[in-house]
Amino acid sequence: MRDWIPPACEGVTLLAEGVVEGLPEPADPLGVRFRFRPESLSEPDCLPAAGRWQLSWRQDVPLRPGERWRLQVRLKRPQGTQNPGGFDAERWWHQEGVAATGWAASGERLAPAGHSLDDLRWRIRQRLLARFPDRPEAAGTVLALLTGDRVGISPEAWERYSRTGITHLVAISGVHITMVAWLVAWLLRACWVRVPGLALWQPAGRIAGLGGWLAAAGYGALAGMELPTQRTLLMLGVIVLMRWLPGELAGRQILLLALAVVLLVDPLAIHAVGLWLSFAAVALLMAGGLAPGEEGGWRAALRAQWLATWGLMPLSLALFARLSWVSLPVNMIAIPWVTFAVVPLAMLGLLLQPLHAPAGDMAWRMAVWLMAGLDAVLHFAAGLPGAWAEFSLPGATPWWLALALALLLMPRALPGRALAVLPLLAVVWPHPPLAHGQLRLTVLDAGQGLAVHVQTAHHDLLYDTGPALGPRADAGSRVVLPYLRWQRVRRLD
Repeated sequence: MRDWIPPACEGVTLLAEGVVEGLPEPADPLGVRFRFRPESLSEPDCLPAAGRWQLSWRQDVPLRPGERWRLQVRLKRPQGTQNPGGFDAERWWHQEGVAATGWAASGERLAPAGHSLDDLRWRIRQRLLARFPDRPEAAGTVLALLTGDRVGISPEAWERYSRTGITHLVAISGVHITMVAWLVAWLLRACWVRVPGLALWQPAGRIAGLGGWLAAAGYGALAGMELPTQRTLLMLGVIVLMRWLPGELAGRQILLLALAVVLLVDPLAIHAVGLWLSFAAVALLMAGGLAPGEEGGWRAALRAQWLATWGLMPLSLALFARLSWVSLPVNMIAIPWVTFAVVPLAMLGLLLQPLHAPAGDMAWRMAVWLMAGLDAVLHFAAGLPGAWAEFSLPGATPWWLALALALLLMPRALPGRALAVLPLLAVVWPHPPLAHGQLRLTVLDAGQGLAVHVQTAHHDLLYDTGPALGPRADAGSRVVLPYLRWQRVRRLD
């Protein structure tokens, strides 16, 4: 927090020179949002020793990663709203290393963008989205699967993915990383064993594992190296290292070693939802008897999905206050569809672009067509009656639910599974209502506006709903509704 700008620099017009970082995103209805790394400032005392700025510019300006700009900016310290059940933007900015947020009023480009990984990702975005204007949502999802860039996914699509429980697939998940590593390792092994001299020099298994890991690392770098990607690469790296070193590590040792390395590289990753979900999922599969690499086939896949769906339910409810009842059958369709069809075609199209652009476009067209077909299935599943439910777990209730599900999901031979009924009682126990004559009044942090919830024993009243933040966002959807879900308020009087 020492990298935050001083309070005296807030709201002051400053002239800054620096570099555009990451991938700029279009902002509705007009403008662009981007990360900016300042290098010099008209007021040197306001320049942070480290960190970057999150800026918005209300002009249609074509920004590219790596460009040098001179900008006129007005900044403030990273501050978000603080409401029960809502998104903590300040913690997210802290994790991202953002030292200030603000607006750019005008600017001058000083130097063009050089060659970088972010610039490559930006050029892939421009080419892929421009090729399929008739299927923007499917193309945006293929782009997210290819580079981790989610700018092409609309809020409606995100809502559909959330209602059907496949948001983990839209990100660069561990399944995709492992598939890339396995495919490259299989091809490399098949070629290595056909050359006797190479096979005598080093065993094919070692070389195949190393080559597969390097390919997966390249895919992860192209995708922005998010937390699930880091965790998967570290676990695969430990398994590859075991083939080169004597001895063997147990599954739990591999998991803990990967967790330790992730937190050493980025201690603030402990704030990320993806860290908890990804490591909890792997630990759950190990506890259920599915050690990495020891089982295969459709039965193991069905059991893994069963364990992940029900075992992660308490954590999902605690984080998102939402549950998808159709996630199990939908994931059984979507996981192989995306992993073995959409992602390989998207990667093939990327590899073919510099060699033969029409062939690359054809592979991308097939990937987009397949994703559009899956999206039709998701439309149907999300529209089914009772496909999803919003449900909050107050206090320590998630821990009791986690204990009950852990007992129920354990092998049948485990004694005491019937005791799962006891922690379930704490989950279904009715929430104590207000007594007659009591009043609870909650003033929500809605920004430049007001939103007050008045609650009595039998009535709920909402006074105002906060400001509109744009055509796609407002305080009602970002502040009021998450709070009402958290309070288990189903209707307003």
